[in-house]
Amino acid sequence: MVVALNSLDGSGKKLPTSPLPITQDTFHEFDRTLQRLISVVPPSWPLKDFVAVNPFLGFTGQTLQDTNALLKAVCDVDLLPPLSYFRQRQRDGQLSLDDVMLAYSKLEHVQPNDVDEVSIDEVSIDEINDWLRSDVEPHDPTQRKVWTMAETLDQSNEGERSNQIINDITRCLSVYFDESESVWAIPWRKKSVFAAWKQMNSISYRMDLLGMRGFRQFVQDLPQDTDKAILQMLSSISLPSHLWFAYCLTQLSSILGWASYIKNRSPVELRELLAIRLAYEVFLVQTSGGGVATCFHDDLWNGEASLEEIATPGKMDVIRHILQVACETKFHGGLVSDILRQDDAKEVPNEPLGQFVFCIDVRSEPLRRQLELSSNHIQTFGFAGFFGMPLRNISPNDATGSSHCPVLIKPTFQVEWERSQSSKRHDNYWKWQTRDKENWRSIFTLFRSNPISSLTFVETLGWSSAGKLLSDSLGWVKSRFGNALSDTEPDVLSEPDCCGDHRNALSIEQKVEYCQGFLSNLGLRDHFARFVVVCGHASDVQNNLFQAGLDCGACGGHSGEPNARVASIMLNDPDVRSGLAERGISIPKTTWFVPAVHNTTTERIVLPKLDTIPQEFREDFRELESLCHTASERCAAQRVARFPIEGNQDLESKSRNWGDVRPDWGLVGNAAFVVAPRVRTQGLDLAGRVFLHSYDAAKDPSGKVLELVMTAPMIVTSWINLQYFASTVDNRKYGSGDKLIHNAVGKFGVLEGNGGDLKTGLPIQSIHNGISWQHEPLRLLVIIEAPRDRIEVIIQKHPGVRDLVINGWISLVALEGDRAFCRGFEDWQPYELNRSRMTIQHI
Repeated sequence: MVVALNSLDGSGKKLPTSPLPITQDTFHEFDRTLQRLISVVPPSWPLKDFVAVNPFLGFTGQTLQDTNALLKAVCDVDLLPPLSYFRQRQRDGQLSLDDVMLAYSKLEHVQPNDVDEVSIDEVSIDEINDWLRSDVEPHDPTQRKVWTMAETLDQSNEGERSNQIINDITRCLSVYFDESESVWAIPWRKKSVFAAWKQMNSISYRMDLLGMRGFRQFVQDLPQDTDKAILQMLSSISLPSHLWFAYCLTQLSSILGWASYIKNRSPVELRELLAIRLAYEVFLVQTSGGGVATCFHDDLWNGEASLEEIATPGKMDVIRHILQVACETKFHGGLVSDILRQDDAKEVPNEPLGQFVFCIDVRSEPLRRQLELSSNHIQTFGFAGFFGMPLRNISPNDATGSSHCPVLIKPTFQVEWERSQSSKRHDNYWKWQTRDKENWRSIFTLFRSNPISSLTFVETLGWSSAGKLLSDSLGWVKSRFGNALSDTEPDVLSEPDCCGDHRNALSIEQKVEYCQGFLSNLGLRDHFARFVVVCGHASDVQNNLFQAGLDCGACGGHSGEPNARVASIMLNDPDVRSGLAERGISIPKTTWFVPAVHNTTTERIVLPKLDTIPQEFREDFRELESLCHTASERCAAQRVARFPIEGNQDLESKSRNWGDVRPDWGLVGNAAFVVAPRVRTQGLDLAGRVFLHSYDAAKDPSGKVLELVMTAPMIVTSWINLQYFASTVDNRKYGSGDKLIHNAVGKFGVLEGNGGDLKTGLPIQSIHNGISWQHEPLRLLVIIEAPRDRIEVIIQKHPGVRDLVINGWISLVALEGDRAFCRGFEDWQPYELNRSRMTIQHI
């Protein structure tokens, strides 16, 4: 590829004068660039299937420092807390000089490129301490290396070209991806994203009226094929191929919300979004007169180095990174030390009344602790919240259903509720009734939204909403769960058979297989209690776009309730128990499995009605109910302290208040994941900050269970942790801003205000209580009680796990008896505890 570089602009940058020729090598470079771009864009799910996602998913092959430098080179972002945050930590006594010295010592031994450009040796402990004690704001020169042409023009004439372009893209994509929210659907929904956008902007005068005259014609002249259009545009502005990745990453970073949403839908559609964003950009380059060189920093445009080589952290970045590691070291050392000091010779009740199996969710930890304190005859376990039941849940009002399992796996069977005793005639009647309700709802929506009838809607039918408006305002709304779980038994069908006329029920052998996997991976194969309570969790809030985000952060924003009910039904089945006995798991007749739900908004444990429990178990079940009530009351009393004093302190009323923006804290504060027997943590108050997964290495000599934990729950907890981390350090880019001004988009996303990019992270109200931060941005500490060599085999076998560990996205500690070892960049080292160790802190 030959580039003519024989002219200069006013700044001394060399400018190509003719379009670049497209050769076979060009196509290969183009494909490599697009594949790389697709790999670094994180996916995001729609609101109803909210998933906590690591926003740096495509960058785990490098360190946080390198990722921060790279992203700061292409967009206005910062992945480290500001210096003021660390100053406040130091003034509050949460960060000491000893912590900084320990972090400094650790970073001196990491790989050289962890703190590139400015070496850690060039930053002294005294200098860091001076910055902490000073009130002077540091001068932080820009690290941008690439800008969009819209940003360049905005800087030169204080315009709003960037906002106009993003708003226009949002306008088009909102109607294209709309999920029946809009009354008037666009006529090009069956076309590709790029083709539909091209059709809309070929006839729209919007951008022409905003000053981009001729844009309609420019769009009309673009090729119909997406890849050809991208190549033509890159060639037309004479952009050298080694700068394609940097330039295109800058474009996608300007609309990261839409890019993430589309990435989850289809990599092909992400290419089309790039073509859409480039169209605005290339038009501005061709009409502004400055040329594409004005979008690049001199050392990138005129040099031969890649973006990664040019984008390096500055001195203040190095200092803040050291302070970040110091805060993490403080927390990690305190938790490891507390666990090592635990007495592991605790008594296990001979005849436990209840064994509670909770999700590993951090909100389960305080309730587990209160249950254990309420009685010596209670044991608790932590397990993935789908309980080994990867199902698709079909409710009477939802024919398509939803997946209740981690997004990293797919449902393997389907359950349909309230149909097991229905005749075909009744089933048809149910379908007709549901369709009739939907038709009336559609007519009502159409009347309310029609341009003509909407003018008289309030006068004609607005009064019909008065009752609901009043009841909602007074909090007269039903709980999501009622007073107890339903005892309805579902049809359980094999997933491949669900879509056709052939409907095969799950066989006894298949049910035994699922139940064996659940109990074996949990480590509960004998010594069963009177009751084994399988406790899913869900939130119970009103008028909240992020309700799904308050349910399970791993299972697509869905409750573990159906999983708990299905698991209990299977495990109470005599035929299933017989099959398990043949495989070495004998469940006595004196044991009954009970489904339950932990309502994380109110801290209540919702159990089935007493009359659904077999007669011989009812007396003991009353005692279990009483213990659950006591534990819930104590847990709720502790959680109230996290809300501002002047606010509503009653959790029940908060859950019914449609105007409360902080009814449930979600997984705020999460900072560690412990994979060990409960005895390791049972006596500790972990402040709802630790994911707890039950695991006994002695029962897993092959390491297969540990491999499942490290490749599924551990990955999921790191996703959750890094989403909260990113939403806290840069809520503008990775969060979703102020919940009070959110606007729903097509039932799948939100905008902050009436325009801008699609928002994908957490609202500020989810991490801040109006007075102080409720989430401390710390990367996840993973503590596993297992031999190091067993852990190391798994690290080496799975590149995704290895990247997280080696590049510092998680810190991995192995417990062997009374000793702890940390996995460093190259090997395992004895864990060095803080000299100023302190117990885990409540936020």
